[in-house]
Amino acid sequence: MLIQYLFVAQMINGQGLTSSIGDRENLGIYGGIANDLTWLNSNNRIFGGVKSPATLFYSDDTCKNWISAFPFDSLEFALGTRGWGGGVYRVLTNQMGWVLAHTGFLTNKLSAAVVSYDNGNSFKTGVDPFLLELINSFNRKVNAIDISDHYCYAGLGEFLIRFNDSLNFSEDQIILEIDTIPGIPSGSKIGWIAASNDTSGFPIYYVVNEINGYGRLFKFNGSNNIELSAVPANNKVINVFTHPAQIYGDTVFATSFDTISLNFSLFRSLVGGLSGWVDITPAAGISKPLANADFCPSWSNQLTLSKGLRISFPGGLLSDDLGNTWQIPSPILLDYGIATHPQNLNLLVGSNTIGVVRSDNGINGQFTNTSNIGFTNINVNDFTDSKGIYYIATNQGLAYTKEYFNPLITDYDQWKQPNGLFPVPNIGTTQGIISVAIDPMDSLHVICGDNTGFYVTFNGPLNFSHINLPLWNNGTHLDYSVTDILFINSDTIIAVTGCKFKKLNNLPIQPIGNIWRSTDGGSNWTIMTPFTPDTFQMGNCLTAGYDSSEVSIYAGSGYSNQLDSWVAGALWISEDFGSTWSKVNDGPLLAGDISPQPIYDIDIDPNISQIMYISADRIFARSGDAGFTYFITDIPNNTGRFTSALIDSVNTDSLTVTAGRNVYKYNYLIDDADLKFKGYPGEFITSSSFGSILVGSDLGGSKIIEAPTYFLNLRVFIEGPFNSGEMNTTLNSSGFLPLKQPFNMPPWNYEGTESISSVPNPDIVDWILLDLRKTEGDLSSATADTRFNRQAAFLMKDGSITDDDGTSNPRFSIFLSDAKGSDKVQGVVYSPGHVGIKSADSLTLEMPNIFLYDFTTGSEQVWGGLTAHKEIGTDVWGMICGDGNQNGQVDNSDKNEIWMEELGFLGYYFGDFNRDGVVDIIDKNDFWKFNVGSGYKIE
Repeated sequence: MLIQYLFVAQMINGQGLTSSIGDRENLGIYGGIANDLTWLNSNNRIFGGVKSPATLFYSDDTCKNWISAFPFDSLEFALGTRGWGGGVYRVLTNQMGWVLAHTGFLTNKLSAAVVSYDNGNSFKTGVDPFLLELINSFNRKVNAIDISDHYCYAGLGEFLIRFNDSLNFSEDQIILEIDTIPGIPSGSKIGWIAASNDTSGFPIYYVVNEINGYGRLFKFNGSNNIELSAVPANNKVINVFTHPAQIYGDTVFATSFDTISLNFSLFRSLVGGLSGWVDITPAAGISKPLANADFCPSWSNQLTLSKGLRISFPGGLLSDDLGNTWQIPSPILLDYGIATHPQNLNLLVGSNTIGVVRSDNGINGQFTNTSNIGFTNINVNDFTDSKGIYYIATNQGLAYTKEYFNPLITDYDQWKQPNGLFPVPNIGTTQGIISVAIDPMDSLHVICGDNTGFYVTFNGPLNFSHINLPLWNNGTHLDYSVTDILFINSDTIIAVTGCKFKKLNNLPIQPIGNIWRSTDGGSNWTIMTPFTPDTFQMGNCLTAGYDSSEVSIYAGSGYSNQLDSWVAGALWISEDFGSTWSKVNDGPLLAGDISPQPIYDIDIDPNISQIMYISADRIFARSGDAGFTYFITDIPNNTGRFTSALIDSVNTDSLTVTAGRNVYKYNYLIDDADLKFKGYPGEFITSSSFGSILVGSDLGGSKIIEAPTYFLNLRVFIEGPFNSGEMNTTLNSSGFLPLKQPFNMPPWNYEGTESISSVPNPDIVDWILLDLRKTEGDLSSATADTRFNRQAAFLMKDGSITDDDGTSNPRFSIFLSDAKGSDKVQGVVYSPGHVGIKSADSLTLEMPNIFLYDFTTGSEQVWGGLTAHKEIGTDVWGMICGDGNQNGQVDNSDKNEIWMEELGFLGYYFGDFNRDGVVDIIDKNDFWKFNVGSGYKIE
């Protein structure tokens, strides 16, 4: 069976290890929108491609239980961010039991065509930008895929690639470069592929998306390209399908979009597209392109006119007679792909907001929810709890449980009656619930918000009422959605509106964002937005500080959408229960920027209300004076936007901080943070809460299990500055040490943000870069692909290594197996101008949490032995100097390309082999010259 699907699904795995840095336990809110579903004929396995980071799932029991198709280790490699993940655009199957997925929905860095040749039991990269660049120096993301019974196809920019289970990827796999075709403008891309089922792999239909957005349809027979006139003037071709069982691919369907009327149309040719095109657009019209053209041999006896072909649009509008007539689906289905069982044309699955639904009576039958265990494509926006009751706001609706703290009721059972509900009925739109808050004094009193306003209950989860707001989106400012709600007491509630993390390509001219207040428990609301002298826009968060009998209410505002739009961040205060508001300060400012960062979350010290922590897009800041001044903390600002902060109620100098897909534990006393959890590539954490540490993201709601922290006690000497048992600190004393780590260039390309305002210790010799790798086998298997931690640190004159504070030992967090000998950690050290080294043995764990290794005691301490290490004193061994280009070898290129280019320079240069701050003849004659031919390249 060959089933082809456009659009994507959102599904995820439920439990299990999801990162070597920390772990997660899914809270069990299963469901979510399925955009792409496809059945495999060989084993009746259904696959779902999802646009959330977990990417691809399968079910062997018709959507009752779902399993992750990709192991976690496949999602991310150390080669940049190459891997399989970041969401699936499309997933396809064929008669041979192959499965092909187009990944990279959330991040182009993970773009790939990932294939299984064994019924979906194991997957490998068919082609991705990394493999393409290896053979022809071009790096292009995957834009399109297709599959026949003989080949898989992928379009990467201008290149059409073909591969299967018997071919090794090579230049021969590139069968077409469209930029060589006359009349196709430079910069055009292959946007869609439809291949015939001939053993030759031809003909192939493909859509060319020109740089101006215009789509053109071509047919390629292996030697000639023919442009097909499938659609009328002013129409651009969106996609193309052919009958999966036809050798010559004579049955062709093409979707077009009229750039004047803005309508979609569907056209068909039964003679290979060269002529005979007819308009088969359904009479009711269509709002999206054709989604799939599915075939199964067992359908042929019933679908005689189409010879076993079923075509369908998103939401289930389908035809079994080549588009002559159309069957209209039940209205429960959303506008996403459907799938039909290989042996039963009446068994269909589709999607609604809480998961995959099925009908046993065809497209017009009653679609009912399947259990969807493990299908956790839930975008969690907000948490709130009170007196053992938990509510979670999600894009798929509001979840409620009264049994979160009951150890006997866990996972999915928490959210089913009689223990809870998901979704809570009759509230929210298809965009879900954005925010929720419980009255701390009354757990039956709850308020939530969406893009239409507020829902309020005074009597528990089954009694919500929607509040009519005449000024919602009708005032001076638009509202868009309720982004946060705060109970001051049971009567007074404050709420803010805006866009927060929603991406708007173009903001409307009218400003967005208000402050709303209710004084009767949420039944009635009034806009309290300040307009002069400062205007409030884009509300994101609320919190309150309590000092004696006084209450100070704070709001954070602002909006960031990269370069498309920006509303400067600001911190606001009300000291009269929300009646009036004034701006305390602009948002924190990132060095080099001119616009203050949007403020997404604020937490206030429960003991000292003047102390607050602020998550402000790319800055995590502390204020000790209620927001009038900011201290920018030393948490990396390039790992994703800061979204939330939680102060530890016992140790208020300790906080849990979320940024991008990362969870940090920050300690203000040392102004440093440990990475405790790292989510999936492309994952975005939007909220956090206590109850252990809970995070909400586009992977659902998860309980985070923090990885333990370990310290490094390493000893290393480098040859250049070594002198009588210790190393000179001339770079330091001469003022040449850079204040930012120097490894953000080839060959390291390290993106760490380690920096200092001034050199913290006179004994510092130089910056070094540390890599840590983990393996369960022999250390030879500890390669760059197994690297789990990388950090820049300082090398001291006695050979010890410190964090960038110049005092403490470097730290890292990771889960290691408790089984003796099963997990080994290998250390790698890089130093400017020196040959890198990696430990020949695993680092020694000294109880309870310190890893030791001394590289200086002999050549046998490093991988490569005498070729990689040098005796620089009696029984003292160090890193070999003279490797100016850091390629692992000391050779003429270091002299000619580095040393000669920098000769005579003063400062911090890699041609300064002895690290004394000057590139001179001594570096060449006394150091490089004696080491030529030495070195060891670290893989």
